[in-house]
Amino acid sequence: WALTLSMWKKNSIVADFSLHVCMIALGFTLHQYHRERANSKIVEPLELGESIIILGVVDGDLISQGDFHRFMVKSSYMSRATGLQKVERRFLVMARKSVTTPVLDSLEMGTLIVFDGVLQRMPRPRNPGEFDYGRYLELNDIHGVVEIERTGVLRIVDTGTLSFQKAVARIQKILYRIIDRFHKEEHASFIKGVALGHRED
Repeated sequence: WALTLSMWKKNSIVADFSLHVCMIALGFTLHQYHRERANSKIVEPLELGESIIILGVVDGDLISQGDFHRFMVKSSYMSRATGLQKVERRFLVMARKSVTTPVLDSLEMGTLIVFDGVLQRMPRPRNPGEFDYGRYLELNDIHGVVEIERTGVLRIVDTGTLSFQKAVARIQKILYRIIDRFHKEEHASFIKGVALGHRED
């Protein structure tokens, strides 16, 4: 009986260890799969200063930060050196304040726009242990970065009627303002992220 119990314990330990190894291997495989899939969607410039034209829908609020206004665009079409392509990608658009046009003031979620910009490389850490902003963008389903450097290259194609998407965006803005008014900045950012899925801060 004692021998049987000892063998059962040994087999149980081996089975537990094997299960742990299998789970780690599965997790690593899934991580690699998702990473490769995300990388296949990334839009990188073929050469320095590559120009790109994008037709797409504004997919986030206009944020003022440093020397830039930034906003998200979900593309329908893009034209670059390789030709015109029908692709759905999310781009972080950086418009220099020095070339800001009045068009930017009227942008809101759901607005269809077309613009010409310079495709940038996804930012990568330069030193070990540095924050990987490019990876952060990828995890937030952002597949490329475009900088608008000239005036008059962005125009509104269609503002559309008050769609469900626009109505939700306006309600979100009201809720953001209420949260910002009653909470400190760091707390407000956390609450907006958890409660409303806000990813800008």
